[in-house]
Amino acid sequence: NSPRIWNSITGNLITTMEGHTDIVFSAKFSPDGKKILTASRDNTAKIWDSFTGKIIGELKGHTDIVNIALF
Repeated sequence: NSPRIWNSITGNLITTMEGHTDIVFSAKFSPDGKKILTASRDNTAKIWDSFTGKIIGELKGHTDIVNIALF
């Protein structure tokens, strides 16, 4: 339910992104690295600020699971 961002060099947790209410199946960074798009079993896709881990957009209206996040 809560995707996490880890430092790939140190392995330290940077932030936990709180906002989905069910399993997150997929997460992708935007080409510029400034945003993350997640896809969840809660029937939403969310856009996050990759630096703060805060939600900056939500794609609602799906009538079923959102399986894949792609920019």
